[in-house]
Amino acid sequence: MNHLDQKDGLHLGCGSQILDDMVNLDIVAGDGVDLAFDLDAVASTPLPFEDNRFSRFLMHHTLEHLHRPLDVMQELYRVAKPGAVFQIAIPHGFHEDAWVDPTHTRPYFPKTFQYFGQPKYYGMDYGYTGDWDVTRCELRIERRIVQGKTKNEVMTMVRTCNSIVKELYVELTAIKPARPRERSLLKPPAETLVII
Repeated sequence: MNHLDQKDGLHLGCGSQILDDMVNLDIVAGDGVDLAFDLDAVASTPLPFEDNRFSRFLMHHTLEHLHRPLDVMQELYRVAKPGAVFQIAIPHGFHEDAWVDPTHTRPYFPKTFQYFGQPKYYGMDYGYTGDWDVTRCELRIERRIVQGKTKNEVMTMVRTCNSIVKELYVELTAIKPARPRERSLLKPPAETLVII
């Protein structure tokens, strides 16, 4: 048995942050990288894993670099076991960190992640077949920015000011079989403030 077959998680865009208990994937080969793979090419070159292979996924500060996020999320859905958990950390779309890096392709917001689930497509069809449900959405804010403010004041700042929420941390769950494209199933992500 291949040693990678024993690992039930996929660490996407691992860089130099190698996790021993996960398959480490990065676009650049390096020490500890188990698979050098260009995620933006999944439409023509699928991941070399069978369907329903992984029960957990980790992607920290990688999604914002991808040009074809729907293709990637659909392919990751294919290799996800039913109920697989996907943890994503990404710059908040209104924070300057989302914009200053010229390799970032687009900003992301809490509602962006609804587009990785089937209910969002109740009135449109882009051919996307994955179905990830948003089960957790943290708005991570630096303590120095909100020191001495009430929760209501902080929420007002979040809605009206740039560069307040530094990072989004989102957990998704693979729903298999996929839900129907029905508007009644669409629910906004429950946002939680987290002070870092």
